[in-house]
Amino acid sequence: MKTCPNCGASVEDTEKFCPKCQLSLDGAETSTATEEPTATPEAVKAQETVSTPVTSEPTASEPESPKKKHHALKIILAIVIPIVVILLILFVGALIFVHSLQIRSEESVDTYWNYYIESDEAGMTTEIPDAYWDYISETYGYTQEECTQGVGYFMDSLAAVYGENLVVSDTGTSGPYYGYTSMSEMEEVDENMERFGLQYTFAVAAQQNGVILTGDADSYNYGDVVHCMVKIDREWYDYTILMDIDVICEQGYVEQAQYQSTYGDDISTFWTAFYNVDADTVTGMAPDGLWAVTESEYGFDKDGATTCMETYLNDLMSYYGFTDSEISFEVSVTGVTECTDDDMVNLQDFIDELGDNLAADEYVYVDFDYTLYQDGEITESGSSSSNMMLLDGQWYNMECMYLILDACLYCS
Repeated sequence: MKTCPNCGASVEDTEKFCPKCQLSLDGAETSTATEEPTATPEAVKAQETVSTPVTSEPTASEPESPKKKHHALKIILAIVIPIVVILLILFVGALIFVHSLQIRSEESVDTYWNYYIESDEAGMTTEIPDAYWDYISETYGYTQEECTQGVGYFMDSLAAVYGENLVVSDTGTSGPYYGYTSMSEMEEVDENMERFGLQYTFAVAAQQNGVILTGDADSYNYGDVVHCMVKIDREWYDYTILMDIDVICEQGYVEQAQYQSTYGDDISTFWTAFYNVDADTVTGMAPDGLWAVTESEYGFDKDGATTCMETYLNDLMSYYGFTDSEISFEVSVTGVTECTDDDMVNLQDFIDELGDNLAADEYVYVDFDYTLYQDGEITESGSSSSNMMLLDGQWYNMECMYLILDACLYCS
């Protein structure tokens, strides 16, 4: 038995190579287990090329341990997961926001047309920013109440043209479109909002396609209509309604409504009472100063004049075949003009007969369209005019005064 001089392993005497480090043992001296091994040049070379110490440290090219990999994965997940969660929240929030805008657009479209279908001018003019009425007052000189009357007059004119039971149909709604640059109409919105003196922070719009307004009598094809909502001071307002009111004021519907309220209702009331032989209503629409004239000229005070009126109207209605019928006379004022000096020449004789106490401050001609209904059916329609006079701050129908004098003359 001999000892390998390189690694110190015990080797049989007959072996030529160390079974452990494969060192050639030819000529190598044997030693005991306690002797220190002698390193020959050959042995050193063999150690460098063949033997790798078991206890050597891992190099940089060796794979990392599982413990280090697990730590790195934790760091990556700690960074990535919050980012993914934030992006997911933003994405869901964006979907909810877009969906809410779509709902708002659809609701604004429905609400807008319901105002017209239901003739709800009060509801329509309520959802308006206060600063808008400053623009209306400065531009047209109208108050909110006067504009409301104008909107109502416009709605009534729609019903008069297209009939009752208005409905709106379409082929669908596109949108919503929102922001400042996502729709071509935004430039126009900016210009009009600046004209109104209003500043908005956001806008959302929807296009209603193939809009048709239909009533019992007729229909109108609006085509594609863009509805827009604007956000002002954290409140949403219907920009389309702002535009409609502006157009209604510009086209004279507010003025027509004022004419209707001032003159038209009186004219309608007078002629309805006339055809229904309502003598009390007719004489109740005359100025008090007229009774001095009827009494001095014909011997009838107001009560006597009322009796004469009833007799006179019964005979007229019998002649025209309106007895035993329910009559209504609807008036739509189309224009009002002041009487000129030349016009007053034709009235002067009549005015002189009435006396100085019935000399009015102003006289106007009121033009109107009328429709006469007998038992709910249209009997007659056309255009006419009435003379109105302003006396002590109140307007009176001069046809009413003519009629009372004729009745007194008829009975005298």
